[in-house]
Amino acid sequence: MSEIFEMYQPHTLAQSELKNDGPYLVYGANGVIGKHTSYNHEEAQVLVTCRGATCGAINVSAPFSWINGNAMVIKPRENNVDLAFLKYYLESGIDIKKVITGAAQPQITRQSLSLLKVDLPPLAEQQRIAAILDKAELIKRNRELAIEKLDELAQSVFIEMFGDSVTNNKGWELKSLGEIADFYAGNSLPKESAYKNQSDGYFLMKVSDMNSLGNEREIKSCKSWSDLIGAKSATCPKGSIVIPKRGGAIGTNKKRITTRLTVLDPNLMAIKPKEDIVLTEYLYQWFLNFDLLSITNGSSVPQLNKKDLDPLRIQIPAIKAQEKFRNFIELHLAHKAKNINLMKGETMLIDSIKHQAFSGQL
Repeated sequence: MSEIFEMYQPHTLAQSELKNDGPYLVYGANGVIGKHTSYNHEEAQVLVTCRGATCGAINVSAPFSWINGNAMVIKPRENNVDLAFLKYYLESGIDIKKVITGAAQPQITRQSLSLLKVDLPPLAEQQRIAAILDKAELIKRNRELAIEKLDELAQSVFIEMFGDSVTNNKGWELKSLGEIADFYAGNSLPKESAYKNQSDGYFLMKVSDMNSLGNEREIKSCKSWSDLIGAKSATCPKGSIVIPKRGGAIGTNKKRITTRLTVLDPNLMAIKPKEDIVLTEYLYQWFLNFDLLSITNGSSVPQLNKKDLDPLRIQIPAIKAQEKFRNFIELHLAHKAKNINLMKGETMLIDSIKHQAFSGQL
């Protein structure tokens, strides 16, 4: 690579040098991290993340931007490389991850990158391939935007039906969360086994399970399972809303719904609505609009407990109105699932096109 590309890590700005109102974007390891009053690159550049968990990721900077040193600039030495093609080539045409070193702190160095062998087609062929891949990626991005719009629609319908949850402008009856829900606090987990689609027993849920693919709304799987019952106070039923209760995870504001009996570890807690007063789908949507950090206690390590959540004031619409919203959510989720499945198919198609492109078959 060193024969075709100049590779370097630019000067890194201190955090204090970033400006919210600066005219120029600043790029770090994972894309834009802020703004600055000046730039160090006039032209767009292809960047490789060279440190941390996302080491090997590829980004493209905007023209007139500042690039920090935790991204490696891959700059063609001559005008015979198309930047769009180069991005796709680094992502799919070569195995850039094989030059990552370091277990505790993964990194890519200029020396390791320079050993990679590249075989670039003529510029016109690069541009042809990049144009095809651009169109394919646009299809995928449009699908992603459609899914995002569906999530926005759910929030819009909630506000239209029930009004603003802060001002209660529709004058619904107010009750404390403690009046309408039961609380479950995480505890030590029973002896665990790997979850292998067992239909009985208990999910053993940890914070990391909130991040697993497929668990974006409902907990459909956990890494661990047990046929042993956990502490009663930590074992929540189906339809409970799980939130982080300790540490930085609270700031992620993630909320999930259980789909079966689930034992929570000490870093989680759950709220189970009393279904004769409030439905899970309604309370879950209410919580999506609520900032958990706003009620934390503890200075160095944020924490949440029942006493923090109990006094929250919740609007209580008529059950029939909540049922109408639940019916909408069921249709909404079915439509969203259809779009997600379509996107999976499109992603497989794009991967196939990339394979053909970089094996001379396109």
